[in-house]
Amino acid sequence: MRRLPIYILLDVSGSMRGEAIKAVNKGVQILISSLRQNPYALETAYISIITFGEKAEQIIPLTELINFQIPELKAEGIGTSLGKALNILTNKLSTEVKQTTPDTKGDWKSIIFIMTDGEPTDDFEIHIKNFKKAKKGVVVACAVGDDSNTVILNEITENVVEIAKLDEKSASSYFQWISDSVGISSEKIDNGKEVTGLDELAPLPKDINKVIDLRKGKSNTNDPFNSFDRQRALNKDKFGNLAGNEFDLAKDNAFTGYQIAILHLYTGEGFNFHLPETALKEKGFSIVRWANIPPSIEEFKGVLNESCQLWIISDVTCKLSSDYIKVIEEFFNSGKGLYLWGDNVPYFADSNAISNKLFGIQMSGDDFADKVLTKKANNKSGFIEHKITFGLDFLYEGITVATFQNLKNLTPLIYSSNGNVINVLYDLNGKRAILDGGFTRLFVKWDTAGTARYVKNAAAWLVNFESKMNK
Repeated sequence: MRRLPIYILLDVSGSMRGEAIKAVNKGVQILISSLRQNPYALETAYISIITFGEKAEQIIPLTELINFQIPELKAEGIGTSLGKALNILTNKLSTEVKQTTPDTKGDWKSIIFIMTDGEPTDDFEIHIKNFKKAKKGVVVACAVGDDSNTVILNEITENVVEIAKLDEKSASSYFQWISDSVGISSEKIDNGKEVTGLDELAPLPKDINKVIDLRKGKSNTNDPFNSFDRQRALNKDKFGNLAGNEFDLAKDNAFTGYQIAILHLYTGEGFNFHLPETALKEKGFSIVRWANIPPSIEEFKGVLNESCQLWIISDVTCKLSSDYIKVIEEFFNSGKGLYLWGDNVPYFADSNAISNKLFGIQMSGDDFADKVLTKKANNKSGFIEHKITFGLDFLYEGITVATFQNLKNLTPLIYSSNGNVINVLYDLNGKRAILDGGFTRLFVKWDTAGTARYVKNAAAWLVNFESKMNK
């Protein structure tokens, strides 16, 4: 039997949180329920869903309607990985869809529906180019709201439609329209024909319009994070990173009113924290810093009560008593961010005391580094693609660094040029922390690749803005 493959790509990024994702879930239910009542669709239509947000994945492979399990979609995270979703789709068009051979007829040409409320934040250009080479049928892209970039969607397909506001009513109309269009396509192929364009699908509902005037979208003033528009990426710094604060994770002044407490215990070699503080203030953060020795426990508690995160830069001996560590533990467990900085042995005393208490892990060693890292493409060195490395293609690792083993519930972010883990993340149960074995990045060779952007991104991530928006 020749199948009619239907691929549906859905945006599940953080901007779809709330009413929008509820409407999409309801719409998918309407789609499947309606198609199951169509005898032509029941016989030929196979449905796949690919989601994209912070990551992209095919959550349902091509499945016949009778066996289709309706998913519960969740919107979360930062980023819109439409490029990666198109890459997955391109691969599935060649592996899941049966191709025609001299001996047998393959499946009918796939029909593809894409819905997004923003613009891609990944390397989408190459994936669009490869997708357009794939063998397929009609492709329809749906732009939701004013923030969607119809210029990019038009690069994917000439069939771009839009929904002004995504709610249960408009989502129901859109997914019912998909159902009606699949029904028409199924009936056509029953007669040995295929649909070849948007005008051969079902008529568009009144609340869905074909896009005539293309736009790049507009920024959402309530969102503290930048979108990654590579069309603006004209300039790079001397290390190859995109130049300009619009390529940082957070918008400038996005975190005005947010305070960071800095317990700066190692101040040797002229380390005065001036450079990181200047960078953090670009995003609106205010800084309270104690140098060399901790404040009184009462002052410490008072400042932490007003702070969104705590950064600790360790010295060679412990300066924090168990009472301070208990306060830090309570601070972290309340959902506020924690950054523990150490360096090569023995510059990790207090960080290790805290990380051992909270995570059962310590840094150790004396790993000579002093190189510029790239995004990790092998098992030897580099950094992982993450919100913290948003806008970074190159990053200085520090001079001599400490490393981590036995990571437990922590995730590696940076591997040294020697292949050892030097930076790990904790991101569970609404709590976030960064453990770092290279504090020399904060004051040595500051102008080397990516340090300022990394510091700003790390602070923005530790705010845990997405978790707070979900409460």
